[in-house]
Amino acid sequence: LSFETATYPACGGCSVVFASGEIDVDAGERLLATAVRRGLGRGTILVLDSPGGRLLGGLRLGRAIQQLGFDTRVGRLDGDGRPIDGICASACALAFLGGVRRDVSPGSKFGVHRFYFPGGVRSYDADELGALQELTGSLVAYASGMGVDARLVSVSSARSDLKVLSPDELRSFRVVYDPLACSPWEVRTFRGGLAAVSHSADGQADVSLFCDETGARRAVLVHRFTPPLEAGEQARYHRWYRTA
Repeated sequence: LSFETATYPACGGCSVVFASGEIDVDAGERLLATAVRRGLGRGTILVLDSPGGRLLGGLRLGRAIQQLGFDTRVGRLDGDGRPIDGICASACALAFLGGVRRDVSPGSKFGVHRFYFPGGVRSYDADELGALQELTGSLVAYASGMGVDARLVSVSSARSDLKVLSPDELRSFRVVYDPLACSPWEVRTFRGGLAAVSHSADGQADVSLFCDETGARRAVLVHRFTPPLEAGEQARYHRWYRTA
C-alpha cells in the first residue's frame, strides 16, 4: 500500500492522504511514520482505494487510523491527479472502519466477504477451528470498538464472493458515520412552552432550543469534552458551533 499526501484549499487547506494498492501487514506502521514525517494530525482525510490484502494488515491499519484521529473516504486519483471514485474491499473495508468520520461517495464501492487462507478449501482440525472462532470474535470486537454494528461481521462471514453494500446498508451498519451528525429534533413541553432537543451520533453533544411561558427564546449547546483538547480540535469544534 502506497501513500500520497496532498493539501486541498476547497476543504480549508485540509491534508489528504491517498492510499492505494494491496494492504500488507506493515501498512499501519508506514502510515504512522508518514504522519510523523508530514506532521499530519486529527482531521486529516485518508482516501482509500484497495481491493484488499492481508487481514492482519487491515486490522493494524485500522487501529493506526483510529490512533491518528484520521477521517476515511473511498476514492483515488486519476491520471491528472484529480480525486475520483474508488473501491475499498476485503481487508481495506476493515481498515476503513478506523476513521473518526467515514464516508463512501455514491460512485465508490465498499465490499466485504469472509476471510480465507491461502491454499484453497480444506478441512480444519479442532485446534484450527478454535483459532478461527477466536478470530471471528476478534473481528466482532474490532468492529464494535470502531462504533460499527457487529452485524457487519455476520454479513461478511456469510459471503464467499464480494458483497458490495448499498447506501442504506452502509448507514444501517454505521460504516458511513459522522460523530457530530445530529439526530432529528425531539419536541417536548417545557415550563409552559416548548423545547426541541437533538443529540450528536457519538452521544457527546446535546443541542436544545427553548421557548418558555415568558416568550423568551434560548439556544443551549452542551458538549462533554475529554481533556486535553488539541488546538486543532478546539478550532474544529468552534467552527462546528458557528455552522450548527
